[in-house]
Amino acid sequence: QWVTNAFGPFEATVDPNLYNKNYRFEWETSGVYTCHSLHLFLKLEAVDSGGRRSNFMFSIVTIPYGEELGEDCVEGQVTPPPRLCPPREQAELGTITSIQLVDVAEGLVLRDSSQSTQFMIRLSETSGELNLIAETEGVIGSVVFEVDDGDFVKTADFSPFSLGGARPDRLLPSSLLVAGSRRVVRVTPYSGTNGGGRPGETVTVVLQIEDPLVVDDVVYVADIGSRSNVTTTLADGTTINLQQLSSKLVLEAQVSGDVGSVEFKVDGGAIRFVDSEAPYQVTAGEEPLFLPGHYILEVVPWTNSDATGSHGAPKTVEFDIVASQQT
Repeated sequence: QWVTNAFGPFEATVDPNLYNKNYRFEWETSGVYTCHSLHLFLKLEAVDSGGRRSNFMFSIVTIPYGEELGEDCVEGQVTPPPRLCPPREQAELGTITSIQLVDVAEGLVLRDSSQSTQFMIRLSETSGELNLIAETEGVIGSVVFEVDDGDFVKTADFSPFSLGGARPDRLLPSSLLVAGSRRVVRVTPYSGTNGGGRPGETVTVVLQIEDPLVVDDVVYVADIGSRSNVTTTLADGTTINLQQLSSKLVLEAQVSGDVGSVEFKVDGGAIRFVDSEAPYQVTAGEEPLFLPGHYILEVVPWTNSDATGSHGAPKTVEFDIVASQQT
């Protein structure tokens, strides 16, 4: 079944049911070519329904119809004269046309380097799931994202070329693009895969994601003697004596900004609790957090419920819990 038949550049739409099938490309010549080889460049560009592009290039050398080249071959003895361009030693490298900051959950382009290479955005304007993609033109083997002078390097070999990566059905959020982050990203196309071959022109963008998620304070709330719901700031070096409390001990994160949930992590996450409703608290009896001992508590605000979306800067505090027998 012929998909298309054309001379020169052409476009063809292929039934997706034929995906992963084998295709045969044929070409015809006419006349007698006695002293010429035929050098073909075949470029394929596939575009799926989501607009994602994949480029392939093949270089083929043949000797079409005619005598084998030998000493008796005389230059110019061709009927009819060939109308072939000289072979190119190297295919022209494509370019990066723009860098885009995208909200992968909403499928929206939030910022585009064609308008400005300074990307300033508030996290509250987004779903919290962000990625950076390189829009390209022409034949490109790979794209390298260099973040903050090489502190992090990501190479993308397939379109869509992105910092955070992609699955077949969607882009993935980048863990580097979170609340409060400032990133300088240099994006360079290469002719070969894995950042190999010839480099093209680099495009640099600066991202500033403002942090509307802030843990202002961590406090503990309890009845102390005859006083009810006494709130005390939990600072580094605080000691809580359980014998002095006449109610359950409650830790609370006091936050500001558009917070959807708060994650409490103890000793690097050995104990973890998430509260998705304000006030954001963890209570003795619900978690094995309030036994006597030394604790390092990390409190992390998130944009969405269940500690999902993007997070703000964590607040860490060290404290001790003792019983009456301890001093």
